[in-house]
Amino acid sequence: MPYNWNRSFRKDVPLKPGEVCDWPRHFRMGVLRDVMTYLEAQAKRHPIERFTWVRVSTILVGCSKHRKQPYSHAAVEAALTFLTELGIIARVSQMEIEGRICGGYLVALHDHACKPIEGRCSFWCGGLSGLRFNKPGVRVTAAKFHGPTCDCADCVYGRERRAKK
Repeated sequence: MPYNWNRSFRKDVPLKPGEVCDWPRHFRMGVLRDVMTYLEAQAKRHPIERFTWVRVSTILVGCSKHRKQPYSHAAVEAALTFLTELGIIARVSQMEIEGRICGGYLVALHDHACKPIEGRCSFWCGGLSGLRFNKPGVRVTAAKFHGPTCDCADCVYGRERRAKK
């Protein structure tokens, strides 16, 4: 069954003065929000790498704890695919972290992918760049996150900064 996440993902979130935004606010209730909330919580354990070594089955258990009817495996996989297409997460087959090599997901920082503009938090770009993280045989040791100070040609922020110069 194909999933259409366009109604669940909100590119613009209204903000009150002094209010701080985070990833879950960009998603309406449901599997997409729960998966993103779970991945964000796991990524906060490693604030520099933003890497979480979880499988789909682990995400499924973590997201379904407080639900009467658990999410399906296909729904969680579809949510992960959508988040990957947006560039919010990236699947990594081999990541060297804490002396171990494991697979999992890189999670982009909210503040590097979204920008507050006139009382709104707007999603600009996914935040992850560089090589394809899931290539066979590629071991990732670090990831680059785009942000408002980025000067590269690959992202919206870099193009915007160069246009202003």
